Amino acid sequence: MFRNLRKLSCIGASHFKKPHFWITNSKVIRTLNHFNNRKYSNSAEMDNPPWREASTLIIASRLTLHDVVAKGKNLSNLMSSATRNYNNKPTASDYRLLMVKRSGLSSFMANAYVFPGGLVEVADYSPLWWSVFEKLGITRKELLDFCSNIQGERPPMITTPITLKCKGALPNEDYLPPDIGLRIAALRETFEETGILLLTNPSLETTQEATTHTLLTHNVDIQAWQKRIHDDPYAFLDLCLESHMCPDIWSLYEWSDWLTPTAVGHRRYDTMFYLCCLPRQPDVLLDKGEVTIMRWCSPDEMMSEHFTNSIFLAPPQVYELSRLMLLQSYHELRNFAKKREPEGCERWMPIISTAIDGAVSYLPGDDLYPKEPDFEGIQKPIDFPYALDDLRAKSTLLHRMEIRGPQCTTYCNITPNCGHLQPLTYKLNQPIVQSFL
Repeated sequence: MFRNLRKLSCIGASHFKKPHFWITNSKVIRTLNHFNNRKYSNSAEMDNPPWREASTLIIASRLTLHDVVAKGKNLSNLMSSATRNYNNKPTASDYRLLMVKRSGLSSFMANAYVFPGGLVEVADYSPLWWSVFEKLGITRKELLDFCSNIQGERPPMITTPITLKCKGALPNEDYLPPDIGLRIAALRETFEETGILLLTNPSLETTQEATTHTLLTHNVDIQAWQKRIHDDPYAFLDLCLESHMCPDIWSLYEWSDWLTPTAVGHRRYDTMFYLCCLPRQPDVLLDKGEVTIMRWCSPDEMMSEHFTNSIFLAPPQVYELSRLMLLQSYHELRNFAKKREPEGCERWMPIISTAIDGAVSYLPGDDLYPKEPDFEGIQKPIDFPYALDDLRAKSTLLHRMEIRGPQCTTYCNITPNCGHLQPLTYKLNQPIVQSFL
């Protein structure tokens, strides 16, 4: 075996890029990468930043007519775009979001309800993916054109990704662009946790709606593949090859980028959030490892339960649910995500300070947010000698979340960058108002 590996190490890089070689020798290449890259990997690990990259997926599923009738909803309200009155609670939305509860044994955000997702792996960037797409008639140029659709703000996860530098990737390889690799990571992790498999084959699609997604559940042993992919991220590539499909990257719209604050524990993640809209609700098969419970719910349902202490939501989920409440129609949500995406997104790192009666997590644009944030937690956090209400009253520009025990409330009176939505301020048993504008 080692003799064969030495022979392979002498083969030119141009030969590795041939589609037939990648597809028939993927396991050999993985082994070769491992042996050739030990020295490179060790040196890279010495320069690791204090966080890892992750990718998550907000899945919105449109309610069916059966769901509407079964739940006794008002059909006219649900099947038309909602008319919003910011002085009153929004009407019931006609879509549901998938949220999963993290295991109580998780080392990060245990028992919290989150959107499915997880760590980005080198396998998500693998040069093997070029051939997977090419076999389905999708050219390299088409993929690169897809990456160039966003003309607005690009966060560091896109411009200078750290996964390839810090997880043992070979230098000078033909890796996928981050705009594709991060989407593959979100799809892979979503399948691993929930069994929802979003693949596509453009040559098999027959309707306009079908081109936006493919729910591949027949002729696939979901549970077996979940385990294989959990053990080896490259197995997601094998699944695509065997099913003659590719990851449906086109159905994922870039939504936001959250970096864990320096004050939150020893594990930090730079996480890209994507949004995917499905015209029908897919079956879910939880892995029962990292996540234990799933919910299809409306944004206001989750916020209501959060404020009655029935569930725990991490602050990024509170923020995203607070602005998703503005979009009550499935079509409105999908159209907004598609139209907004070319404007890109910023990376947000909340900065947390304590107050007399809680904590405040402020975001870019807030009066308290520094011009040069401390991304590595070198500086000591500020302790304010004020109550949260008083601290808010002293501020002019608000873009923050106030934390009182397990509850988190969003306040925003600025217009977010990149064409994004301003979140609502949610207060239980009180009118939901758009923040101060």
